[in-house]
Parts: sequence; structure tokens; C-alpha cells
Amino acid sequence: MCGKITVKLTAGDEYDEQLDQLRQAFFALSDGPEQEEWRLALVVGRTVSEAKTIWKRVKTNYPSYKYTQFVSRNPYVLDGINPEYVALFMLPGCADNPIVNDPMFRWVIDNAYEVTYVEEGDGV
Repeated sequence: MCGKITVKLTAGDEYDEQLDQLRQAFFALSDGPEQEEWRLALVVGRTVSEAKTIWKRVKTNYPSYKYTQFVSRNPYVLDGINPEYVALFMLPGCADNPIVNDPMFRWVIDNAYEVTYVEEGDGV
């Protein structure tokens, strides 16, 4: 949700009241049902091309995410990723991807917001 709020603060006894109104307006914008849309979906498969193919078939079973990134075998893909904002999807065959053994990737798995192991019968 994108919104613009203009608040005029004046000095005086009403300052605390105005500050409370500002906090309420801020938290009203930051909370909401669209919160899942801004999370990053990291999709891990055996290869990137295989992950894209499988993800096309199974993504309807999961919430939609604004950003989807397919993880290759190179650990540099994980640079700059905050696991608190990551929904990780482990597709069938992901154990064959060398990144699964990478310590940085293990850290992402341990700290991710959500980790989902997609089974063979989930539309694959």
C-alpha cells in the first residue's frame, strides 16, 4: 500500500496528542493484509531452469509474492538478502543443488520467515 500522510506539528501541549496521531497513521499504513506481497520468494530447485518449470506448475498453491528469485548454485545470489523477509520454497531435487551445503544458505534456511518443502504430489 502506498499512501501519503501530511501531518503538521505545532509546539505546545498538543504535541503528545499529535505525535500519537502520527504513530497511529504510520502503523495503519505499515500493517495490513498486503504484507505478504512484499516478501521475497526464494525458489530452490536442482537447477534454475528446472526450478522455473516446476514453480510455474505449483505457484498457484501458495500465496502470491511480488518478488520471486530463483537460486542458482552460486552463493553470491544470497548477498544482501534479509532472511526475515524471505519465504523459501524448496522444490523436489533441491538436495542436488550445491548451494544447499553452503553455510550462508544454511543460515538463510535457519532464519527465514517461512520455509516450505514442496512435495512431489503438490502439483509437480
